[in-house]
Amino acid sequence: MSLLSSYPLSSTFAGVDSLQANGVSGTGDALANGIGDSLYIADGCMVSHLRDTDALIGAGNRCEITGPVDALGDERWYSYEWYADGWPVGRQFSLQQIHDTPDGGDAARAPNFLMLYDGANLMAHLPQSQPPTESVNYNLIGSMPMAQGAWHSVMLHARWSNAGAGLIDVYMDGYAVARQINIGTTYTDVVGPYFKLGVYDYSHAGGFGERIGKFRNVKIWGGQEKLSNALGDAPKCRPFAVKI
Repeated sequence: MSLLSSYPLSSTFAGVDSLQANGVSGTGDALANGIGDSLYIADGCMVSHLRDTDALIGAGNRCEITGPVDALGDERWYSYEWYADGWPVGRQFSLQQIHDTPDGGDAARAPNFLMLYDGANLMAHLPQSQPPTESVNYNLIGSMPMAQGAWHSVMLHARWSNAGAGLIDVYMDGYAVARQINIGTTYTDVVGPYFKLGVYDYSHAGGFGERIGKFRNVKIWGGQEKLSNALGDAPKCRPFAVKI
C-alpha cells in the first residue's frame, strides 16, 4: 500500500482538505491555525471543542476535518488516535465518518460508515440498507469499551463498491471488532466518499453543553497490504469469559 495522506495535527492544519466548525469552513492551508477555540492545535494534537451553542455548518453542529475524496473501487486504510475526557456516559456523538459526497444525484446524504462514542464504548455502524440504496438508519456492527483519559487507536480498512464486492474491517487498539465482506459499501455517486474526523452532534438533538475530543496522527493509505503491516503488529485477540 502507499501513503496517500498524513495529518500529524501536531502543530498546524496545513495540508488538511478542509475544516468545519462553528459556522466556518475552509481548507487547512487557509485555516492553518484552526477555527478559533472550536478547532485548534494544543499539546501536539487537534482539539475538537463542540458546544451546543455553536453556529451550524453543513446543516449540523460539528467540529471536524475532512480528507480527500475516494473513488469507486478504491481500497483504503484509515488510521488515527483519539482521546476523550470528562464526557457524561450515555449520549452518542460521532467521532469519525466516511461520508457520501453531495453531488446532485442522491436521494439523501448519508454516511457510508459511522463511528459513535457514548463516553464508555466506541461503536462502529453501517447503513441498514446496503449501499447503493441510501439510508439514514444504521446497524451496530461492532463495539469495544474505550476508557476516557487515555489515547486510543483506530484502523478502518475499506474497499468501496456499489456492487456487493466491498469490505469493511474495524480495529480498535489493535483488536479486531468488526468485519463485513462482499457487501455494498458506497453509493452510486458521481463523486465518491470521503473521510471525516472530529466531534459531531450526529443526533442533531442539541442541549448537550459541550464535548471535547482530541485527535492526532491521521494517516490514509491506498492499496492492498498484509494486515500485520498495516496495524504495525499482529491483531490482538479480544478476551472472553469461559464458564467452568
